[in-house]
Amino acid sequence: MLTSANLVWLIALPLFSSAILLLAGKRSNSWGHVMATIVSACTFTVGVIEFFAMQGRAEESRAVTQKLFTWISVGSFNVDASLLLDQLSICFVLLFNTELPITTGAPASILVDPPFRLIM
Repeated sequence: MLTSANLVWLIALPLFSSAILLLAGKRSNSWGHVMATIVSACTFTVGVIEFFAMQGRAEESRAVTQKLFTWISVGSFNVDASLLLDQLSICFVLLFNTELPITTGAPASILVDPPFRLIM
């Protein structure tokens, strides 16, 4: 199985940016939406790079992995914590990261006031 050094960014970028926004609290009201949109775009870019790299390989060797650390090591028995990116995973990476910049970049009035009202 092939390895890729980009897979960790698919998890690290949103994880660290959400931690920054959580810890910043109300101080991030003026710049938090911009940072979230940029991080979503960067994660989408990493996904697109991995998608086109996957398309350039043979069908049976499209899955890539990245070892994070050795979880258990007893004698000759080793269990590694790794990330795996295959065809299904890349579809979800592109789907979720395509939706985030659209919704976070939209004006607040669109997100708060729907264009229709439900009358009961």
